Amino acid sequence: MSYSHLSSEERYVISHLFIYGLSMREIARRLKRHHSSISREIKRNRPTYADDAVYWYDAAQEYADSSGGVKSFLDSCIFLKMSQEKT
Repeated sequence: MSYSHLSSEERYVISHLFIYGLSMREIARRLKRHHSSISREIKRNRPTYADDAVYWYDAAQEYADSSGGVKSFLDSCIFLKMSQEKT
């Protein structure tokens, strides 16, 4: 099975349909994606500052573009950079 990342256009549609109140399954049907892909996208790229924070496509796209996995995240951590400078 092939895998493809969500495009910025798909993230735009997800954000608007999610705000509109459609279920993740309905959004997935409209985008011809699996519902778990939509769920993961919203969980991974939703702002973390509040439990009720709204998923927004431009922030999600920026986060996804800068996200290179756990190693990339850990490498960018200020604490780790400081500890690396000491050694």
